[in-house]
Amino acid sequence: MTVSGETMQVCLYNPEVYQEIKSLIMEAESVIMYRSSPAQKAEMVNMVKKEAKGQKTMAIGDGANDVNMIINAHIGVGILSKEGNAAAAFGDYAMPDFQCLRRLLFWHGRPFMIRL
Repeated sequence: MTVSGETMQVCLYNPEVYQEIKSLIMEAESVIMYRSSPAQKAEMVNMVKKEAKGQKTMAIGDGANDVNMIINAHIGVGILSKEGNAAAAFGDYAMPDFQCLRRLLFWHGRPFMIRL
């Protein structure tokens, strides 16, 4: 599921819409946020953590604007980028580029989760 920053802004000010979006998000296997502020990203992670009891959240980001989201998630993955190393510095795991995520998620995923 993809959620824009504009949609998240509407949700934060309208409780009825928030409840509808929340139920859709909780049924999704993954959520991708785009064109959103750092606070909105962190709010999304906190909402999922609060509602998905017993589930783990993972946030992946590549810039300083993703740091709040990475810190709030159970598992934070920072990607080294041209913008700087802030996301990688605050993440539980640091990757040199997005290509490495495939191996992290599909090869090491379950053992990482068990160790965490």
